[in-house]
Amino acid sequence: METSGQFEFPSEAHIPGCKAHTKTDPSNGDWILIGTEYGRTLTIRHLILDRRGRIKSQGQFSTSRMTYVHDFFATEQHIVIVLHAIEFSPLGFLAGANSFTDALSWVPEQGNLVMVLDKAGGDPVAFEAPAAFMWHSVNAYAAGDEIIADFIGYANPDHFIGEDPVFKTLMQGEAGNAKYPGKLRRYRIDLKRGSLREEILDDGHQEFPTIDPRKLGSDYRYAFMNRSPVGDWTLDGVAIVDMQSGSRDEFRFGPKHFVSEPIFAPNGDHEGAGWLLAQVQSG
Repeated sequence: METSGQFEFPSEAHIPGCKAHTKTDPSNGDWILIGTEYGRTLTIRHLILDRRGRIKSQGQFSTSRMTYVHDFFATEQHIVIVLHAIEFSPLGFLAGANSFTDALSWVPEQGNLVMVLDKAGGDPVAFEAPAAFMWHSVNAYAAGDEIIADFIGYANPDHFIGEDPVFKTLMQGEAGNAKYPGKLRRYRIDLKRGSLREEILDDGHQEFPTIDPRKLGSDYRYAFMNRSPVGDWTLDGVAIVDMQSGSRDEFRFGPKHFVSEPIFAPNGDHEGAGWLLAQVQSG
């Protein structure tokens, strides 16, 4: 295997604050990216490059909600971005008095705003949803007049922000707050009626979901993710979830193991045929 070469963004592409998670459309090779830019308002930009790296479309919209975005959804026709109920207060951060995460606060009474953009252009359509913090999307696809969007969501991101979040304390080898589990959730977004309904598919604790990349943006059956007991962020196992039947199969490595973000490597003609790869640390 050899490096295929260096890739340079087209000079006309403008995607500051590019998010870590991008999407590749398996049907045509389009590469979909979003980025955020903080100013008087939050500007969210999106960019689609074709398989040769040429700009297919790009655009932006502004929102008065100053929040933090990590991931998003993509279907064949739409981009879906969750503006969850986190507020970013920049003054202390800009003055160097606190960190970026210290400048974030959870405001559940705001609820989520779910922004749906048509790839063909036009203004985004906003849908209200219950407050839930999303690190990672699972997948999204069109089903008639609906968009089905599956993700891992927290009723409170106490593991990330607030008093003694485990994301910070674990760096010092100490236990911290992580009382609220990452539940497997589903949005049913009815584009015709202009409504959104949330469902809880699994109320255990899971994170770092992934799918067979050949099914991104389309109806799918299998989701792969990490698992751990509620209230514990060790994530010592992996699971495969049948999104159609709700059944699951999982493997736990046991205490003092941490399973990093898994990826799925296809090796066969049908969905789910392949290997689930993850780095496992033990101590």
